[in-house]
Amino acid sequence: IATKLLKEKIDLQIIVITADDKTTKRVNKTISSGVAAFIQKPFTLDEIKNAVNIAESEYSLLQ
Repeated sequence: IATKLLKEKIDLQIIVITADDKTTKRVNKTISSGVAAFIQKPFTLDEIKNAVNIAESEYSLLQ
């Protein structure tokens, strides 16, 4: 889904959150295609803040 969204709207920043560690390889491929951050459950508030900061920084660079 993330790849499709990125193709439609280039300035969209996506943070992927998953509980399934089996999806890690697939998500890593998605990250290389433009996803801003990837978080695996369980996660901390600091990890969420970091992911949002990364997405914000990447968005700023695109402007």
